[in-house]
Amino acid sequence: MIWLLRSAGSLSENGDYQISWDSLDKSGETVPAGIYLYRLQAKNVFTTRKMLLIK
Repeated sequence: MIWLLRSAGSLSENGDYQISWDSLDKSGETVPAGIYLYRLQAKNVFTTRKMLLIK
């Protein structure tokens, strides 16, 4: 099952970015500990990685 937790919005300027996730879903509810996939996009390049959330 895949859920969109939240979008970080769009960043339009070139450069390095750091995005923190407060472990809330798009409804503002706290998500449980577990393995989550996140996707990053830069122009036409997409990458998907795994993240482990430990509480």
